[in-house]
Amino acid sequence: MNVIIKTTTKEYNDFYKYYFFKRKQYLKIFILFLVTFLVSYNEAFRQLHYLTIFFISFFILGTIFFCLFFLFPYLITLYQSSNFIKKINVEHINLFISDQGFVNINDNNILFKWKQIQSVGLSDMYIFIRLFNNRFFLIPKYGFATKDAYRSWFSIFEEEIKYNRTINARHLYYWGLLGIVPNIGLITGFILFFKGIKIKDRPLIIIGLVDILYTPLFWYIFERLVK
Repeated sequence: MNVIIKTTTKEYNDFYKYYFFKRKQYLKIFILFLVTFLVSYNEAFRQLHYLTIFFISFFILGTIFFCLFFLFPYLITLYQSSNFIKKINVEHINLFISDQGFVNINDNNILFKWKQIQSVGLSDMYIFIRLFNNRFFLIPKYGFATKDAYRSWFSIFEEEIKYNRTINARHLYYWGLLGIVPNIGLITGFILFFKGIKIKDRPLIIIGLVDILYTPLFWYIFERLVK
């Protein structure tokens, strides 16, 4: 099964803005706010000038998290894909699905294995494939003859990625045990939480959240017991 696609640099640049900032924006804002609030609270509630320290921490951490998880990935993707998207205005891309992954026929038959794919998704106009090296492939829906054709193509990717993702994520679950160690568990929780989001693994996201919540809860109970 193969598809021949033709996209422009502008389409890729517009898509990057959508993917990193507008896609699921309310969920992203909520998570950013929640994580920033929890960390700021944990840092501030034991201090004398509680509110002042809390708001300063909230602003600084919010800015840092926004840059780390939204702005920097966007800029890195733009930089890493610059050479690739320069070509797409002058040539078509022919993608062929095989048992091992998908092949870019126009680029020396390079095989991208299923385990190299970070995610696949649908937007209003495209099927998009994101590799772990931050390279994207945009496949316009209008390139398919029918709606069933692009849904069939998309489902093949989704099933293969889900299978490989489950295998790759299982070994990370045990790192969640570090969550019982205060502070260290908080850092571990953030790493597992965002890793879970990155590879779309729900158990890993839940483990990360539990680790994140454990540290402030531990210190809250500890402070009350000491008093």
